[in-house]
Amino acid sequence: MMWLFPSVALVFCLGPGNTVSQTSSTPLMVAGVLGEAVTLPLQLSAGWETEYITWLHNGTSVIFIQLSELRRPQVIVMDPRRKDRLQVTQSYSLQLSNLMMADMGTYRVQMGTKTSILFSDYTLRIFSESRSGI
Repeated sequence: MMWLFPSVALVFCLGPGNTVSQTSSTPLMVAGVLGEAVTLPLQLSAGWETEYITWLHNGTSVIFIQLSELRRPQVIVMDPRRKDRLQVTQSYSLQLSNLMMADMGTYRVQMGTKTSILFSDYTLRIFSESRSGI
């Protein structure tokens, strides 16, 4: 019975003003080639005042972007192993360069506004380029 109280407390803390929405129910499939680069496209919803964006790979944060009207966005790479291979485009899409098989998997972007959190999901598949020409 004690395990129920923290869960109930969390629900009441969220309150009626905060909503969570998933913007795409089916993950967008993205294909990449081993050793090449790929971009996971992000489309920000018009009219949403996004405060932050977090890109996750298999549930772990890889990039955090703090947006501000007063200064340039602050981009923090959370995964030091991929620091030199991760970039964010001007539209906040995620670019991965020099793809490795370990980059394959599920990606999620979480966009936070003052009143809600929006999600979009991606599945990245990586293929090795055939050199045989057949």
